[in-house]
Amino acid sequence: MLEIRRQITFSLIIMGLGFQISCADAPATSVGPTPLPTTAPSSESYEEFAREKTSSQLKPATSAPASASRAAPKDARRQNEMLSRFFLVEQSSAAVSKTLLEAFRNDPPGGIVFWNSSRVGAAALSRTVSQYSKVLKNSGHDPAFFSIDYEGGGLTFAPSGRAIPGIQRFRQGFTDLAHGVWLGKSMSKFGVELCSLHGRIMGIELSAVGVNYPLTLVADLAQRLFAVRGISSDPQKVAKCMSTFVDSMASAGPVVAVTKHYPGLGQNSGDTHDVESVSVATTQSETEKHLRPFRDLISFVNHRGFSERLSIMSSHGKFPLLDARNLTTESKTLLTDLLRDQMQFQGVRVSDAMWMGGYGNLQGDDLYAVYANAFVSGMDMLMIPGSRYGGALRAFTQISSGQVSETFRLALEERTSVPFSEFQKLFLRRAVESRLRITRTLKSLPYPHETISLQEPRTLSVSERNRYYEILTQTDERWRSQLPSILP
Repeated sequence: MLEIRRQITFSLIIMGLGFQISCADAPATSVGPTPLPTTAPSSESYEEFAREKTSSQLKPATSAPASASRAAPKDARRQNEMLSRFFLVEQSSAAVSKTLLEAFRNDPPGGIVFWNSSRVGAAALSRTVSQYSKVLKNSGHDPAFFSIDYEGGGLTFAPSGRAIPGIQRFRQGFTDLAHGVWLGKSMSKFGVELCSLHGRIMGIELSAVGVNYPLTLVADLAQRLFAVRGISSDPQKVAKCMSTFVDSMASAGPVVAVTKHYPGLGQNSGDTHDVESVSVATTQSETEKHLRPFRDLISFVNHRGFSERLSIMSSHGKFPLLDARNLTTESKTLLTDLLRDQMQFQGVRVSDAMWMGGYGNLQGDDLYAVYANAFVSGMDMLMIPGSRYGGALRAFTQISSGQVSETFRLALEERTSVPFSEFQKLFLRRAVESRLRITRTLKSLPYPHETISLQEPRTLSVSERNRYYEILTQTDERWRSQLPSILP
């Protein structure tokens, strides 16, 4: 079994908003990213979309199927917001962008994810979240999701004895946490106590800086590329640990835990960042083994009555035994028929970064046809570069209104194999459903600026951290040399 995944770091210079982003699964300590060969043209920036909207070149939908019309917002402002909330916008740094601040005022996205290219700490992050949050409330909008990549791995020690960079992008002012695999290894002696502490520390510390939608522990089995990031290769252990983790996080602060990468990339060959990653499972029972952590976790939160505190990120992987034709991102079979209907998932379904793998080679109408197809297939929010926020809003507004260009119509029909008139009906129905899911979750959260603590986050979890590190040393004695400043 592989213990270390091949670390691949991408960078994208985000035109229009002046961002540079790194992919979600790059190591927290990576440096010197290699720019991608293409960037978004300025015509796809939010500034350009805002100018078009001001000059009334774009209009909100005036008609919809009966089922959609009853639930859709009546005024143009709410209609535009209904569309803008379907995007989780990527920002490289944890600084305030004037352009994005204007978007939060007029066309707020569902949320924003900070990759922390400048490696700032808790204080800078909380100031930025606070400014965005205040603008939302003062403009009469619901709260938004504020996200960071935060699984653990600030403590880089792996079972092999090697130092493996983890996925904990903000570390200054926060508790350094272990790789997910250590949670699974601790369970033979301590049950789910370390899983609980992992969630509690995150809930306390992240909510103290206004982060309410962290991209957290993976529910992928600890195999192949996820041998260190995953909790265990035993699906029952993963499900039990993840359930405790989400429960503890929700109890510790107003935070939605985002787990990944549905339906389980532990079974796949290849990295979704740069190739088409395909499941090597040969039987339905093997595929079901990887689905079980997601299935049991959904059942747990539904039974406990806090389904809005769990969000699931889909993979860009392909799973032939579940859907022989489509990547998960564009699979109605996986996102709607299985995840929503059969598994009864009630939370927000969010995509992985929509510039990974083959998607990174698409431009213009072809790319926005993918966005729309993913949305209609069952995705509630799409994680997109800030440079493409304007283009994405324009595309969704055109579909909603029916005012699409001939080239975009052809791109949509080629991608979906559905006539545009029928696709628009599907889009409008999905918009109602997704808006309800997103609104339900956001309304369960306070405005972050009203709950941000003045204290450094790690000072709020001293007893939890001490116990966390104690369990690590009792799980594996080698941890004593890794934590000299904590242990006697």
